[in-house]
Amino acid sequence: MSAFFRNRLFSACLLCLLIGAGHGQDKKALLVVGVTNEVKDERWQDRRIGFGLTNLIAESFFDSGQFILLEEKEEIRAQLKEVREKLWMLSEEAVQLQQAAKTATLAGAEMMAYGRVVSFKTPTTRVSMGPFHSREKVTEIKVEVILRDLKTAKSYSGEGKGKAKTTTTSVVFEYREDRDEVNFDKTTVGEATKQAVAEAVKKVLKEYGRE
Repeated sequence: MSAFFRNRLFSACLLCLLIGAGHGQDKKALLVVGVTNEVKDERWQDRRIGFGLTNLIAESFFDSGQFILLEEKEEIRAQLKEVREKLWMLSEEAVQLQQAAKTATLAGAEMMAYGRVVSFKTPTTRVSMGPFHSREKVTEIKVEVILRDLKTAKSYSGEGKGKAKTTTTSVVFEYREDRDEVNFDKTTVGEATKQAVAEAVKKVLKEYGRE
């Protein structure tokens, strides 16, 4: 093989790699529209938990570097708030998701995402260390995240589980005074929820990346 041909072949391969890399860096506009709640525990009924979970999911997608998160403009913010509240209370879920898709499209999104709290458990076990005994509470939560292409209607989903332990009695959630949402950094269930969301989004991205 001549040096000239080798150089041409090398240049062509390099060009293909650059084109492929550029294509992989294309980021689609994403809007996280809310979370549905299947947990019947009354401590999970507060809509601020749903708002906080929506933000957690959005942060996880943003941290992946694969999407552009749309800024919620004033004209659609009220629509989204109503959709998110109704989704959290499982009020006409199919209707609300349809409305959410319309709102996301209107906002300029190419993809929309939403979550689902599948289960929440707090089994208690007895822990003994010599003469000392205590009760250890384990918080377990399961979350599903769905990513949907608004143009093709194709969906990608992933389920995540989170677990955290404590030997103290604590409230389920603490709420932010400055914002209308929950603080996931302060309680055991908050830590478990963050783990579950992170795992679910990771699985979604893995499935999405196979396309």
